[in-house]
Amino acid sequence: MGAPNGNFYSGSIAFAPNLAWAAKTEVHFSKLLEKELGYKDVHVTLTNDANAAAMGCYVSQTDFDSVVFHIQQTGVIGCGEGVVCDGHLVKGRNNYAGEVAPLGKTFKLSGKRHEMVWTYEGMTEIVSRFLATTICNVAPDAIFVGCHLTSDMDALHDELATIIPEQYLPDLFWIDDHRELI
Repeated sequence: MGAPNGNFYSGSIAFAPNLAWAAKTEVHFSKLLEKELGYKDVHVTLTNDANAAAMGCYVSQTDFDSVVFHIQQTGVIGCGEGVVCDGHLVKGRNNYAGEVAPLGKTFKLSGKRHEMVWTYEGMTEIVSRFLATTICNVAPDAIFVGCHLTSDMDALHDELATIIPEQYLPDLFWIDDHRELI
C-alpha cells in the first residue's frame, strides 16, 4: 500500500502535510489497518506513494528492467521519486532513496522558483533538473512523470537533452493520475 510519507520500515505515515490526520504526528498505519481488517494472517506493507507508483509502473509493463516514477505537485518545488532497478524497489537508508526534493535548493533556474512552479515552461525546467540528476545516478530504462504541468513529454525530452546527451535519455511517459498505480 502506498501513502504520502509512508515508511516501508516502520509501517508509519509521519508528518504528511497533505494528510490532515497525519500532518503533525506519526501514525502507525500498517498496524491500525491490520487490526481493522481483523485477519490474523494478513500483513499490511506500507511505502510512500512514489515508491508504490514506481512498482505499479514496473509491474504493469514488460519492456523495462529499471524504472523511475517522479511525482511533483503543481505549485510545489519539492517532489519525490520511486526507483525500481532490475526489478527491485530501492528504499535506501531510512526509506530515503528517491527523496530528491532537497536538491531543488541547489538548482540554477532561469526564473524565480515560486513563480516557475505555476507555469508549464517553469515546471518543465524544474522537473528536468530533478530527472537529470536521477538519470546520471540510476540510468533507468524509463521514467514515468506524474506532474500536471509537465504533461508534454516531448518538451521535457528537449529540456533534458540540453543537459544529458541524447543516447543516455530514457523513454519518458506521462501519468495523469498515479493513484491508479498504487
